[in-house]
Amino acid sequence: MFTEFSLERDCALLDCAVVGIQRFARYLTLPPGSSREKERRVLSVRFLGHFVGDLHQPLHVGFAEDLGGNTINVKWKIGATTTISTELHAVWDTQILKRAGMTLNAAATGDMLASQITPAQASMWGGFDITSWAQESFALAQARAYVKPDGTRVMQNDVLGDDYFDAARPVVEEQLKKAGVRLANLIEAVASGTLPVAMIKVTKP
Repeated sequence: MFTEFSLERDCALLDCAVVGIQRFARYLTLPPGSSREKERRVLSVRFLGHFVGDLHQPLHVGFAEDLGGNTINVKWKIGATTTISTELHAVWDTQILKRAGMTLNAAATGDMLASQITPAQASMWGGFDITSWAQESFALAQARAYVKPDGTRVMQNDVLGDDYFDAARPVVEEQLKKAGVRLANLIEAVASGTLPVAMIKVTKP
């Protein structure tokens, strides 16, 4: 089991989120052409947003052995006495957001999170080192997603309750904020023609 993200190893087949971000950002830097090309550019913006979001969900950069937590079945607490059976990956994809009430109105949630971002955070989270974004998410997967607050590893059929949710929620919120800042920076750089060439150089590791 590996303990850190490696671009050479984990993106060897050019099918990871890091390379996906590079590809779609590069496509957006190309001169617009036909109406069909414009449609593709719109799709590229959507895919860019999708991949940036994916890269900030820690278990999207989790261990291949368990498919990023998809093979770890857990019981997730959704009420005082109610649990549901789900996968650890789904907990981080949707269940934490649902329990935090952040899926009821996506626009309002986005506005709320954006209003909490300080200028210092926006500056600190800037830049275009997407490999470091992946490494950051992988570290969070190891420290927070795969591990319970008591320090023990999440195992098959574990019940993840209030303590797990309380520890995970701020991680999810901060990752959403980082993803928003970084996606906005990417789009602004593409639009202004200032995106670093090295960032969109898609080559086999």
